[in-house]
Amino acid sequence: MGDPEATVRYRVWPDGTVQAVEEGAAYTWMSDDYMRVEATSEDGALRIALQRGAENYKDDARHE
Repeated sequence: MGDPEATVRYRVWPDGTVQAVEEGAAYTWMSDDYMRVEATSEDGALRIALQRGAENYKDDARHE
């Protein structure tokens, strides 16, 4: 069993969609307005994204 404290890099879109970066390229059917966060779970990634705020979505997507 993996380390429960290990973090994973996720992409989080404004609509709440979450994808692990290790899955490969960003979902092609989604916009390029996503935020990258590191968290221990998808729920955690969504919480972090909501705390950071919407203004960070476009900027994070451009720097991936």
